[in-house]
Amino acid sequence: KFALVDGAGASTYWSNDVTSTAGSQPTSGVTLTVSKGLYSVILGDTALVNMQAIASGAFAHSDVRLRVWFNDGTSGWQQLAPDQRVAAVGYALMASSVDDGAITAAKIATGTIGAMQLAASSVTSTQIATGAVGTAQLAPNSVTSAKIAAGTIGTTQLATNAVTSTQIAAGAISSSQLASGAVAANLSAGSQSAVGSGGVVLSASESTALAAAGFVKLGSMSLGDGWQLRSNGSPSARGGQSVIWTGTEMVVWGGYHTSGGYFADGARYNPTTNTWTAVNPSGSPSARYNHSAVWTGTEMIIWGGYNGSCYLGDGGRYNPTTDSWSAIASTSALSERFNHAAVWTGSLMVVFGGYNGVYLNSGATYDPTTGVWAAMTTSNAPSVRQYQAAVWNAVTSEMLVWGGYNGSSALADGAAYKPSTGVWSAMSTTNAPSARYLHAAVWSGTEMLVWGGYTGSGDVATGAKYNPSSKVWTTMSTTNAPVARDSHSAAWNGSGMLVWGGGTTTVSGSVTTTTALSDGSLYNPTSNTWSTTSATSTPAARYGHSAIWSGTEMILWGGGNGYSYFADGARYNSSTATWATAAPACPLSVRANHTAIWSGSEMLVWGGFNSVTSGTTTTFTNLADGARYNPKSNVWTTMSTTNAPSARYLHSAVWSGTEMLVWGGCNTVVSGTTSATTALSNGVRYNPTSDTWTALPSTNTPSARYYHTAVWSGTEMIVWGGYSGTTALNTGAKYNPTSISGGSWIATGTLTGVPSARSDHTAVWSGTEMLVWGGYGGATYLNTGARYNPSSVSAGSWTAMGTLTGVPTGRSDHTAVWTGSEMLVWGGYGLISAGSASTSDLNDGAYYTPAVGSAKDYWTTTSSTGAPSSRSYHSSVWTGTEMLLWGGYNNYYLTSLGQGGRYAPLTGAWNATVTAGSPAARSGHTAVWTGSEMLLFGGYNGGYLNDTYSYTVGKSLYLYQRP
Repeated sequence: KFALVDGAGASTYWSNDVTSTAGSQPTSGVTLTVSKGLYSVILGDTALVNMQAIASGAFAHSDVRLRVWFNDGTSGWQQLAPDQRVAAVGYALMASSVDDGAITAAKIATGTIGAMQLAASSVTSTQIATGAVGTAQLAPNSVTSAKIAAGTIGTTQLATNAVTSTQIAAGAISSSQLASGAVAANLSAGSQSAVGSGGVVLSASESTALAAAGFVKLGSMSLGDGWQLRSNGSPSARGGQSVIWTGTEMVVWGGYHTSGGYFADGARYNPTTNTWTAVNPSGSPSARYNHSAVWTGTEMIIWGGYNGSCYLGDGGRYNPTTDSWSAIASTSALSERFNHAAVWTGSLMVVFGGYNGVYLNSGATYDPTTGVWAAMTTSNAPSVRQYQAAVWNAVTSEMLVWGGYNGSSALADGAAYKPSTGVWSAMSTTNAPSARYLHAAVWSGTEMLVWGGYTGSGDVATGAKYNPSSKVWTTMSTTNAPVARDSHSAAWNGSGMLVWGGGTTTVSGSVTTTTALSDGSLYNPTSNTWSTTSATSTPAARYGHSAIWSGTEMILWGGGNGYSYFADGARYNSSTATWATAAPACPLSVRANHTAIWSGSEMLVWGGFNSVTSGTTTTFTNLADGARYNPKSNVWTTMSTTNAPSARYLHSAVWSGTEMLVWGGCNTVVSGTTSATTALSNGVRYNPTSDTWTALPSTNTPSARYYHTAVWSGTEMIVWGGYSGTTALNTGAKYNPTSISGGSWIATGTLTGVPSARSDHTAVWSGTEMLVWGGYGGATYLNTGARYNPSSVSAGSWTAMGTLTGVPTGRSDHTAVWTGSEMLVWGGYGLISAGSASTSDLNDGAYYTPAVGSAKDYWTTTSSTGAPSSRSYHSSVWTGTEMLLWGGYNNYYLTSLGQGGRYAPLTGAWNATVTAGSPAARSGHTAVWTGSEMLLFGGYNGGYLNDTYSYTVGKSLYLYQRP
């Protein structure tokens, strides 16, 4: 109950039912939804029962206060204290009674005119007296772009220092409101003085400049390390995931992949912007598939499922508005299970059936408001089953369950459950569809439509409509119906049922074969007719995928075809009969052994390969495409393929400052059980500004090779070493793109001091020299290296590093980074100790300091305390203070790795990378450092990947305030 009273509470100016006098309690109350003590109401909203309009006269008083009474249904009506004083909004009701010209300068208090009081573009220079507008006249955020006519405010209209940051709303001032160069000049002249009194500045370091400008250091705050699956990327390929529609977005969560295992991640897809946003993994349920998910109107509720080792009886609630999870505790009201059914009633989640080692016919309801589970009776419930279909019948407020599998046969019966009474009632079986499971069912608004499915010996292409009010089944027409199938999707588009995809399953003896489908049809229950969906631009054939209806489109995602899973989808508009692609994780296909470089603003990915083996047949794909990823805008841009290099992997790529230079590599052709790999000796330059490729000259190029290295010297790309396909190499060449038209090559040659032939080595640029170290020489792992100076003479000169004290054991497939003064080497595969013939993955390293002046070069062993586990084929980047390494492969355990570490040479300390939200384990991936984060892409972990993650290193920020 609500009333507006005077400051003493002795007079009533208004109440919700206009019965209050002298501050007394109104007779009738207003019913509102209260959640955790919070509610929302518009006073005077006559659409609410017992709420009367507020007359403007209620605010014709100097002190008006709101008095509230509350009744929780148990304790009776209680008056809340104290009464709350009404601010300016209420007094806006009086505006209609103000006479024209009544408000003069004397009537306007300093600071009272804000953005809400100004009509768009109402203030022009003719309305503003010279020097009239000062800080006292402008309320905070009062000036927005809509209030300022272009070019109206000049120096004569503004008093000195009139406009400060508190007066300007975000985005208010555009180029049309500012003289050219005005802001830059003012900030340059004022330095930190542009920050107003009380303003707070975050600094990445303790700042003497801020202190000198009069700022006071308040303290510091620490930001921890963190992984992020970058938005604009769908979840990785999978099946068995759940999907719901929020009204604006499709949310995908969980699922399974044969190589990736069980997932505990997901993403939200917005069809309007065609973009993906990763679901926050913090607090999410554990990994699982074939669980259930319902949408409450504000939350997605996940429950049950299977994780490869046990059946699950827990879940979680995800709020996409806050991007946060809250737990659902396990309950004795409902045992663990998967392949069950769940529906949302409007206030309850209803779960039924499933499997947990035995087939089930138990169930329960869950009330998210109270967090209470209530067991359902099994009296008159359907018999035990999984793979049943269930829909919510809003007409009679019942869950309709039909069909399924009980471990020995398909089922052709069902029942209706009414949560309000807790009673099951059998559905009619007269004219019901034949026994089946893995079928689809939708609710039309008046009927449940069941179609397709598997009988145990084959698929069916039949269906029927069930009217729960009359308890009558009506057989669907089979004319023009889709071919028989199971594990398909079905969605109600408002007037018909859209069926798409699935698999046609046949049984011959002990052999069961499923063929994925990529077609569909629309069923109209009013005319009892089928019409085929468009076959133009359809997604790849699949089954076990997800589908929802957005209100205008059917959106498909994920699924598999028996050989691989998908991480893509499509949207189908039944009104226009057209398909549109749903944004995939990345425009690039899954891959490994590609290259990635950082341009200063984008990560450029190119080439690589992937393969799929089925039986004795391997399909090997050499890739000749690429894309650019901008982490600030979170957008992928596909590279042009015109004049692009031929397909390849194990090539090199460097950034010249304006272009990416790709060179060498190999491609592989597989025929049956044999394969042939060809080394390449050509390359191309890519300009991301013009999105064009230009071939490198072919004169004096290095011989064909892969597993080589390439560095950029500042003026040249230097290619060295590698493998020809038959032997290791100790030759190379340097390419200068500006020496002549198209650039030119000069061989490095086999000069005095050149390292021995090798591949799988590392090379870094020190600022003056290329440092080559380690690798495999064809018979042994090497711990030698040399420094190459490209400018000493035309062909350059080599200086051997030698095997100094502290040099790491011989190895290949390690990583090396340049710290600014040292080359830091770590990990790889090679000799476990000096003089030993035994080999293994390694988790040690050292940093090499080149000779300077009369000082000799030397090695310093890295600390082993807290070091990551042994590995090769990992990635490493230099952050400016630390080496950040991640992932890789361990040959002893034959497993990819999903963790890493940070090593600081100055302190010799290792810190593990965080695991929360981290990518799936992998090797053969790429990583680049952007200046503030590590971007990681693709790789292999039993299956090829095309996801993108960022890793941000924790840091301290210092807070300063201007007094």
